[in-house]
Amino acid sequence: MELAPLIGLADAIVDITETGTTLKENDLHVYAELQPVSTKLVVNRLAVKQYRTEIRNFIDKLQTLGVNA
Repeated sequence: MELAPLIGLADAIVDITETGTTLKENDLHVYAELQPVSTKLVVNRLAVKQYRTEIRNFIDKLQTLGVNA
């Protein structure tokens, strides 16, 4: 739950999830919709060489959660 709206520190927030839970919990309403947002996983070449298994496991875990990686 967002604290700022509850204690009057913010007139507006940006909710980056699609569930709408934050809006409902804080009795807020959509004022405007922003452009779609995407995230990228960036791994440097040395890390890929040193931590290949860990990185692959992390990517696999993201994919099981439905994240396109």
